[in-house]
Amino acid sequence: IDECCIDECCIDECCIDECCVDELFLDGPWAILPASLREGDWIANSGLRKPVSEEKGMTEWILTLIGPDRPGLVEAVAERVVARGGNWMASRMAHLGGKFAGIAHVAVPDAEAGPLVEDLSSLKANGLVVHVEAAGNALIVTDPTGDAIPAPSQPQHLLQVVGSDRPGIVREISGVLAAAGINVESLSTEYMAAPMSGGPIFRAEFQFLMPPGRTIDQLRSDVEAVAGDLMVEVSLGSSL
Repeated sequence: IDECCIDECCIDECCIDECCVDELFLDGPWAILPASLREGDWIANSGLRKPVSEEKGMTEWILTLIGPDRPGLVEAVAERVVARGGNWMASRMAHLGGKFAGIAHVAVPDAEAGPLVEDLSSLKANGLVVHVEAAGNALIVTDPTGDAIPAPSQPQHLLQVVGSDRPGIVREISGVLAAAGINVESLSTEYMAAPMSGGPIFRAEFQFLMPPGRTIDQLRSDVEAVAGDLMVEVSLGSSL
Protein backbone atom coordinates (compact mmCIF):
# COMPACT_ATOMS: atom_id res chain seq x y z
CA ILE A 1 0.00 0.00 0.00
CA ASP A 2 1.31 3.46 -0.86
CA GLU A 3 2.48 5.22 2.29
CA CYS A 4 0.61 8.37 1.25
CA CYS A 5 -2.75 6.62 1.46
CA ILE A 6 -2.51 5.69 5.17
CA ASP A 7 -2.36 8.49 7.71
CA GLU A 8 -1.85 8.33 11.48
CA CYS A 9 -5.56 7.81 11.94
CA CYS A 10 -5.33 4.54 10.02
CA ILE A 11 -2.53 3.28 12.26
CA ASP A 12 -3.84 4.53 15.58
CA GLU A 13 -7.58 4.05 15.04
CA CYS A 14 -7.39 0.95 12.82
CA CYS A 15 -9.48 2.60 10.13
CA ILE A 16 -9.05 3.23 6.43
CA ASP A 17 -9.95 6.47 4.65
CA GLU A 18 -11.52 6.71 1.18
CA CYS A 19 -8.15 7.24 -0.47
CA CYS A 20 -6.84 4.04 1.06
CA VAL A 21 -9.89 2.06 -0.02
CA ASP A 22 -9.53 3.27 -3.59
CA GLU A 23 -5.81 2.52 -3.67
CA LEU A 24 -6.11 -0.84 -2.00
CA PHE A 25 -9.13 -2.25 -3.80
CA LEU A 26 -9.11 -0.59 -7.21
CA ASP A 27 -5.42 -0.63 -7.99
CA GLY A 28 -3.87 -2.95 -5.39
CA PRO A 29 -3.65 -6.71 -4.98
CA TRP A 30 -7.35 -6.99 -4.11
CA ALA A 31 -8.44 -5.64 -7.48
CA ILE A 32 -9.52 -9.17 -8.41
CA LEU A 33 -12.33 -9.09 -5.83
CA PRO A 34 -15.95 -8.74 -7.06
CA ALA A 35 -17.02 -5.16 -7.72
CA SER A 36 -19.47 -5.17 -4.80
CA LEU A 37 -16.59 -5.88 -2.40
CA ARG A 38 -14.19 -3.42 -4.03
CA GLU A 39 -16.83 -0.70 -3.67
CA GLY A 40 -16.75 -0.95 0.11
CA ASP A 41 -19.29 -3.64 1.01
CA TRP A 42 -16.43 -5.67 2.49
CA ILE A 43 -16.57 -3.48 5.63
CA ALA A 44 -19.89 -5.09 6.58
CA ASN A 45 -18.01 -8.24 7.56
CA SER A 46 -15.54 -6.38 9.78
CA GLY A 47 -18.08 -5.09 12.29
CA LEU A 48 -17.11 -1.47 11.58
CA ARG A 49 -20.57 -0.52 10.34
CA LYS A 50 -24.04 -1.90 9.69
CA PRO A 51 -24.58 -4.62 7.07
CA VAL A 52 -24.99 -3.32 3.54
CA SER A 53 -28.62 -4.43 3.40
CA GLU A 54 -29.50 -2.22 6.41
CA GLU A 55 -27.31 0.68 5.40
CA LYS A 56 -28.76 1.07 1.90
CA GLY A 57 -32.41 0.32 2.71
CA MET A 58 -32.21 -3.17 1.24
CA THR A 59 -33.98 -6.39 2.17
CA GLU A 60 -32.36 -9.82 2.12
CA TRP A 61 -34.09 -12.74 0.44
CA ILE A 62 -33.51 -16.46 -0.08
CA LEU A 63 -34.17 -17.82 -3.57
CA THR A 64 -34.62 -21.54 -4.16
CA LEU A 65 -34.70 -22.66 -7.78
CA ILE A 66 -35.08 -25.82 -9.79
CA GLY A 67 -35.45 -26.59 -13.47
CA PRO A 68 -34.20 -28.67 -16.39
CA ASP A 69 -30.43 -28.46 -16.60
CA ARG A 70 -29.29 -26.20 -19.45
CA PRO A 71 -26.83 -23.33 -19.97
CA GLY A 72 -27.81 -19.85 -18.83
CA LEU A 73 -30.04 -20.60 -15.83
CA VAL A 74 -27.84 -18.82 -13.28
CA GLU A 75 -27.36 -15.90 -15.64
CA ALA A 76 -31.13 -15.54 -16.09
CA VAL A 77 -31.68 -15.27 -12.32
CA ALA A 78 -28.65 -13.03 -11.67
CA GLU A 79 -29.63 -10.73 -14.52
CA ARG A 80 -33.01 -10.05 -12.92
CA VAL A 81 -31.48 -9.48 -9.48
CA VAL A 82 -29.02 -6.93 -10.87
CA ALA A 83 -31.73 -5.24 -12.95
CA ARG A 84 -33.57 -4.47 -9.72
CA GLY A 85 -30.47 -3.00 -8.07
CA GLY A 86 -29.79 -6.15 -6.09
CA ASN A 87 -26.63 -7.79 -4.80
CA TRP A 88 -25.89 -11.53 -5.12
CA MET A 89 -24.46 -12.38 -1.69
CA ALA A 90 -24.02 -16.17 -1.60
CA SER A 91 -25.26 -19.28 -3.35
CA ARG A 92 -25.02 -23.06 -3.68
CA MET A 93 -25.96 -24.64 -7.02
CA ALA A 94 -25.78 -28.21 -8.31
CA HIS A 95 -26.77 -30.54 -11.15
CA LEU A 96 -28.68 -33.50 -9.73
CA GLY A 97 -30.60 -36.20 -11.57
CA GLY A 98 -30.92 -34.21 -14.77
CA LYS A 99 -32.20 -31.14 -12.91
CA PHE A 100 -30.44 -27.93 -11.92
CA ALA A 101 -31.21 -26.87 -8.35
CA GLY A 102 -29.86 -24.25 -6.04
CA ILE A 103 -30.30 -21.73 -3.30
CA ALA A 104 -29.14 -18.11 -3.35
CA HIS A 105 -28.95 -15.31 -0.80
CA VAL A 106 -29.59 -11.89 -2.35
CA ALA A 107 -30.27 -8.34 -1.18
CA VAL A 108 -32.48 -5.91 -3.11
CA PRO A 109 -33.80 -2.40 -2.43
CA ASP A 110 -37.01 -2.50 -0.39
CA ALA A 111 -39.11 -1.01 -3.19
CA GLU A 112 -37.82 -3.56 -5.72
CA ALA A 113 -38.65 -6.75 -3.79
CA GLY A 114 -42.14 -7.12 -5.25
CA PRO A 115 -41.08 -6.43 -8.84
CA LEU A 116 -38.18 -8.90 -8.46
CA VAL A 117 -40.59 -11.67 -7.43
CA GLU A 118 -42.65 -10.97 -10.56
CA ASP A 119 -39.52 -10.97 -12.73
CA LEU A 120 -38.40 -14.31 -11.34
CA SER A 121 -41.88 -15.79 -11.74
CA SER A 122 -41.66 -15.14 -15.47
CA LEU A 123 -38.83 -17.73 -15.66
CA LYS A 124 -41.40 -20.49 -15.11
CA ALA A 125 -42.25 -20.20 -18.79
CA ASN A 126 -38.74 -21.54 -19.48
CA GLY A 127 -39.09 -24.37 -16.97
CA LEU A 128 -37.25 -22.68 -14.08
CA VAL A 129 -39.27 -22.45 -10.89
CA VAL A 130 -38.01 -19.89 -8.34
CA HIS A 131 -39.38 -19.61 -4.81
CA VAL A 132 -38.65 -16.43 -2.84
CA GLU A 133 -38.84 -15.87 0.91
CA ALA A 134 -37.37 -13.42 3.40
CA ALA A 135 -33.97 -14.34 4.82
CA GLY A 136 -33.94 -15.28 8.49
CA ASN A 137 -31.55 -14.22 11.23
CA ALA A 138 -28.49 -16.24 12.15
CA LEU A 139 -28.62 -18.40 15.27
CA ILE A 140 -28.60 -16.16 18.35
CA VAL A 141 -26.09 -16.92 21.11
CA THR A 142 -27.25 -16.08 24.65
CA ASP A 143 -25.60 -15.91 28.05
CA PRO A 144 -26.99 -17.73 31.15
CA THR A 145 -29.45 -14.87 31.80
CA GLY A 146 -30.91 -15.17 28.30
CA ASP A 147 -29.40 -11.95 26.97
CA ALA A 148 -28.04 -12.02 23.41
CA ILE A 149 -24.26 -11.83 23.13
CA PRO A 150 -22.03 -11.57 20.05
CA ALA A 151 -21.37 -15.01 18.59
CA PRO A 152 -17.63 -15.75 18.53
CA SER A 153 -16.00 -16.79 15.29
CA GLN A 154 -15.66 -20.58 15.36
CA PRO A 155 -13.63 -22.88 13.13
CA GLN A 156 -15.53 -25.16 10.76
CA HIS A 157 -15.25 -28.93 11.12
CA LEU A 158 -15.69 -31.50 8.38
CA LEU A 159 -17.08 -35.03 8.76
CA GLN A 160 -16.40 -37.29 5.77
CA VAL A 161 -18.02 -40.70 5.36
CA VAL A 162 -17.27 -43.12 2.51
CA GLY A 163 -18.33 -46.74 1.98
CA SER A 164 -20.75 -49.23 0.45
CA ASP A 165 -24.17 -47.72 -0.10
CA ARG A 166 -27.11 -48.86 2.02
CA PRO A 167 -30.42 -47.33 3.11
CA GLY A 168 -30.46 -45.07 6.17
CA ILE A 169 -26.87 -43.78 6.20
CA VAL A 170 -27.77 -40.08 6.22
CA ARG A 171 -30.51 -40.59 8.83
CA GLU A 172 -28.20 -42.51 11.17
CA ILE A 173 -25.29 -40.08 10.97
CA SER A 174 -27.44 -36.96 11.16
CA GLY A 175 -29.08 -38.50 14.23
CA VAL A 176 -25.68 -38.79 15.93
CA LEU A 177 -24.90 -35.16 15.09
CA ALA A 178 -28.26 -33.96 16.38
CA ALA A 179 -27.83 -35.91 19.63
CA ALA A 180 -24.46 -34.18 20.10
CA GLY A 181 -26.09 -30.77 19.70
CA ILE A 182 -24.38 -30.16 16.36
CA ASN A 183 -25.95 -27.81 13.83
CA VAL A 184 -25.04 -28.89 10.28
CA GLU A 185 -23.93 -25.90 8.18
CA SER A 186 -23.87 -27.80 4.88
CA LEU A 187 -24.27 -31.36 3.61
CA SER A 188 -22.99 -32.82 0.37
CA THR A 189 -23.69 -36.42 -0.65
CA GLU A 190 -22.69 -38.43 -3.71
CA TYR A 191 -23.57 -41.83 -5.13
CA MET A 192 -21.02 -43.38 -7.47
CA ALA A 193 -19.59 -46.67 -8.75
CA ALA A 194 -16.50 -48.17 -7.13
CA PRO A 195 -13.41 -47.92 -9.41
CA MET A 196 -12.64 -51.65 -9.42
CA SER A 197 -15.82 -53.59 -8.60
CA GLY A 198 -18.34 -51.12 -9.99
CA GLY A 199 -20.47 -51.58 -6.87
CA PRO A 200 -22.39 -48.63 -5.37
CA ILE A 201 -20.32 -46.30 -3.19
CA PHE A 202 -21.80 -43.60 -0.97
CA ARG A 203 -19.86 -40.48 0.01
CA ALA A 204 -21.01 -37.70 2.34
CA GLU A 205 -19.51 -34.52 3.76
CA PHE A 206 -21.08 -32.77 6.73
CA GLN A 207 -19.74 -29.29 7.51
CA PHE A 208 -20.53 -28.03 11.00
CA LEU A 209 -19.49 -26.10 14.10
CA MET A 210 -18.28 -28.23 17.01
CA PRO A 211 -20.20 -27.46 20.25
CA PRO A 212 -18.24 -26.61 23.40
CA GLY A 213 -17.21 -29.68 25.36
CA ARG A 214 -17.15 -32.00 22.34
CA THR A 215 -13.94 -33.35 20.79
CA ILE A 216 -13.07 -34.71 17.36
CA ASP A 217 -12.15 -38.13 18.81
CA GLN A 218 -15.40 -38.34 20.74
CA LEU A 219 -17.50 -37.47 17.69
CA ARG A 220 -15.59 -39.89 15.46
CA SER A 221 -16.25 -42.70 17.95
CA ASP A 222 -19.98 -41.89 18.09
CA VAL A 223 -20.29 -41.86 14.29
CA GLU A 224 -18.30 -45.08 13.86
CA ALA A 225 -20.70 -46.80 16.26
CA VAL A 226 -23.52 -46.43 13.71
CA ALA A 227 -21.47 -46.30 10.51
CA GLY A 228 -20.71 -50.02 10.29
CA ASP A 229 -18.05 -50.62 7.62
CA LEU A 230 -18.04 -47.01 6.44
CA MET A 231 -14.79 -45.05 6.63
CA VAL A 232 -15.19 -42.05 8.93
CA GLU A 233 -12.93 -39.00 9.15
CA VAL A 234 -13.48 -35.85 11.20
CA SER A 235 -11.15 -32.91 10.64
CA LEU A 236 -10.77 -29.23 11.36
CA GLY A 237 -11.38 -27.22 8.23
CA SER A 238 -13.79 -26.71 5.34
CA SER A 239 -14.27 -28.40 2.00
CA LEU A 240 -15.34 -25.08 0.43
